[in-house]
Amino acid sequence: MNADNFVRIKDSLATKLLRTVFSFYVVIAVAVTVAHMVIDYNYQKDNITKDLKNIQKTFEKGLSVNLWQLNQEALETAVKGMLEVPMIVGVKIQNEDGIEVVCGGIISRNDNVENLVLQVDIAGLSDQAAYNPINQSYQFELFEHSFPVHYVYENKSRYLGEVTLYSSSTVIYRRVKLGFLMLIVNAFVKTAALWFIFLFFATYLLRKPLAGFTRALRNISLDDLSSAKIEVETKNPNELKLLEQSFNDMINNLQLSVIKRENAENEIQKNKILLESSIESPKMAILSIDKHYNYMYFNQVHFNTMAAVYNQEIAVGKNIFECMTDQGDIEKSKRNFDKAMRGEQHVTVEQFGDIERSFYETRYNPIFDENKEIIGATAFAEDVTKRKLDDEQLKASVREKEILLQEIHHRVKNNMQVINALLKLQADFVDDESVKQTINDCQNRVYAMAAVHQTLYSSDKLSEIDFQLYLSNMIAAIFETYSSERERVVINTDVANATITLNQAYPLGLIINELLTNSLKYGFPDNREGEINVVFTKQDCKAQLVVADNGIGMGKVTDWKSCSSLGLKLVTTLAEDQLDGAIDLINDIGTRFIITFEVES
Repeated sequence: MNADNFVRIKDSLATKLLRTVFSFYVVIAVAVTVAHMVIDYNYQKDNITKDLKNIQKTFEKGLSVNLWQLNQEALETAVKGMLEVPMIVGVKIQNEDGIEVVCGGIISRNDNVENLVLQVDIAGLSDQAAYNPINQSYQFELFEHSFPVHYVYENKSRYLGEVTLYSSSTVIYRRVKLGFLMLIVNAFVKTAALWFIFLFFATYLLRKPLAGFTRALRNISLDDLSSAKIEVETKNPNELKLLEQSFNDMINNLQLSVIKRENAENEIQKNKILLESSIESPKMAILSIDKHYNYMYFNQVHFNTMAAVYNQEIAVGKNIFECMTDQGDIEKSKRNFDKAMRGEQHVTVEQFGDIERSFYETRYNPIFDENKEIIGATAFAEDVTKRKLDDEQLKASVREKEILLQEIHHRVKNNMQVINALLKLQADFVDDESVKQTINDCQNRVYAMAAVHQTLYSSDKLSEIDFQLYLSNMIAAIFETYSSERERVVINTDVANATITLNQAYPLGLIINELLTNSLKYGFPDNREGEINVVFTKQDCKAQLVVADNGIGMGKVTDWKSCSSLGLKLVTTLAEDQLDGAIDLINDIGTRFIITFEVES
């Protein structure tokens, strides 16, 4: 079908526009014409009223003389003269008593319009004469002009009666009928001419270009968009020219969109291949269900798994719970999918299966649409039975090793306690106080190491110990050795909530033992009272141990690291060699040892 003939003229946009515009135009033209006629009618009516006033001036004096003289013949002649005037259709004269004495022409009486012959009776018309109808009722509008009649006699004005002149709309019609006719013909001719002119130009300026647009639109093909471009024949830029530019711009954008779409389709195809290769992983089962638990998607791994585990063949649109034969598995799956459909991402490791049950690690995620509404859930499941069994075996092995290590720590602690007991027994058989003191020092050192194993034995973690608990146990043991100083010397501890490794627990314990022992032995002679402060702080990878007393101090010592004291040599060696740290002594009021080192992770 040809595009030009596709839309009939009567159905075209130009014709509809023309019909609508001229409907309004005709209404407006009729209204203007009627208004013009009404205005002209009222104008002519006002002119006739003015003319009636002029006629009053002409006949007023003669009528007053005739009425005064009771000259009936002259009065009849005067009335006939007035009726000869074209604009007067009726005359009525009343005497001073209101009685009609003249009635002629077309007069309105008692709301009826009647044609009456001229009747003149100075004595007053009879009812029969006054109301004697000659023709049928008069159908046009009557309007009147009344004026009183006076006669001056002996310098006094006497009222003789009232004259009423009648005119009608027929007079106006005779005056304006030609003008009205020309006005109607003029409006009709202009309307018809404008109709054909508008139709011609609407067809040329609107329908023809739109037909070109129609052909172009029908020729649009994504394979050859260049042939769909159009060109409107117009000299000046107008709406159609803008429409042409917009249409051609649309074609250009469509060409770009087609190119982008082709590139996007190629990219989507590549991503589809990559995605399919990913979701068809031989290890991971992937599935998606809607809010009614019906399959929306699944990969081959899940298809094979359901066939192997439940002996069921699944399909898109089928309810997942209809494909599971174990009631417990149905309840677990429903609970997990419901949680995901509430917007919660979660991971579970649970057993599934009918005859042979396996462990599956499943990650559940909600599926959102473009409005952020949850429309379903996705599950990624992997068979982790072997890993689960390996983990359980590893945990059992670790537990066995932990029990073995605890047993080792317990036995080492017991062996050291045996050594401690032997040293104590040996000290009981020694009379030399210096030798006895040396044995006591050895006892404290052995207990410092035994306390490490005691703390580890009672701890859940065998790789590190609670330093605060370890320090309190060791201080209690030292006070037990130096029981005489318990009431004179107070030991204050400020240990942060910190743990240390086994490698650093040994040297730290021995250092604290040596420094506390030295303070108790030498810092408070002659039953002096005082206090010892032990502060341990740990921040990031750095730790600091401060052991300070307010005793008598060490005096003026220039090189305290080179002194002959075994305890100080042991402290220096442990701090610098075992802890890889630094040790400083402040010897102003009492003694203050500061040891800094890096904490093992």
